[in-house]
Amino acid sequence: MTSISRYLFLLPALALLGCMAAGQTFSVTEIQEPEMVFSKAQDGAKKRIPAVAVTPRGAFLAATEQRPSTSDASLTGIYIARKEGDGPWAYDRTTLRCNAGGWGKFMNPSFTVDALGAHGPAGRIYLFFLATTTRSGLARDASVAEIATCYIYSDDDGVSWSDIARVPESAWNQQSFDWMVPSPANGIQVPDGTLFIPCMGRRSGHWCSGLLFKRPGEDWAYSASSEVMEDNESICYEGPDGAVYLNCRNETEGHHRPLYRFVPSGGLLERVDNPFDPNLVCQGTICRVSYEGRDFFLMSFCDPTAYKKRNRISIWVSPDALHWIPAIRLTGTTPSAGYSAVDYRNGTCAAVWEHDSSIETIGFCDLTPHLPRLLHLAAERR
Repeated sequence: MTSISRYLFLLPALALLGCMAAGQTFSVTEIQEPEMVFSKAQDGAKKRIPAVAVTPRGAFLAATEQRPSTSDASLTGIYIARKEGDGPWAYDRTTLRCNAGGWGKFMNPSFTVDALGAHGPAGRIYLFFLATTTRSGLARDASVAEIATCYIYSDDDGVSWSDIARVPESAWNQQSFDWMVPSPANGIQVPDGTLFIPCMGRRSGHWCSGLLFKRPGEDWAYSASSEVMEDNESICYEGPDGAVYLNCRNETEGHHRPLYRFVPSGGLLERVDNPFDPNLVCQGTICRVSYEGRDFFLMSFCDPTAYKKRNRISIWVSPDALHWIPAIRLTGTTPSAGYSAVDYRNGTCAAVWEHDSSIETIGFCDLTPHLPRLLHLAAERR
């Protein structure tokens, strides 16, 4: 049975849960037979920090860190996979192998698509990541000379990739942080062609977040950093009002997620209220969906049934990227490292996630058959 038909004909396990709005209930569909895009079959070892993209031609791209162990200090490379429809995955294990080009270890893969052709051929796909040569192997220990925002790009829908390039170190000089590199979440393109990539960095020995952006005809530039210490692993999205928002994980503000609005004049970040309290500190991603004439938002994040338990990785739905309900459960109650990603383009949607507690497999699901129900749930929340 093909991967899509498997989801079309599975009998969803429905669990009635209390909605965040008092007095409401909703059902969560459980994916029964997910496909594994990365496993021990790709050189063994551990697979962490997955990314996913739907390409302009409707293919699927996935990426993951390949680690010898679960440690963040591992000598990490990034593997890339591509498939069309229900076809097999084709793997690229060499372009971003550890220390390719002498760049050291690679972490935090994320995709960004220039669909409008504002910075090169229309449909160019960027794969961003951080590169570091620290002795400890930990990005947090890096000096300015030991870390870089790097990327490769593809002009043939992800079939082949360019050599490694970097955002010039001089782009950091205009801001007050020490350095800033990509977060493990996809970038976006807004209607005027500007690309935005969510980032995390260091400022005076603490984590902070920000945005890397590129306006048509201009060089790469960074926003100011977020105001709250220990903001990191940020997500960016275009909100219903057309503004760009930065949603951040934070280690010190309990389990709240600081939210910022990008101010184009001056490149500042203005903090705004975020009603979503996930009761969990973890990475996640958000994508905007335009489907059947309606816009709504999807988020990949754990369902926080217990504080600090990274289990029940789910797809959440929202009409405004502020008020969320879980709609699709990708994993069960066994904790994993909890990282995941979701992406949408032109009527096609997909998710990837860390599937097992040993961090040896990355799950994949074509969510396209679920879009009508997700649209319905978002409409109910308006």
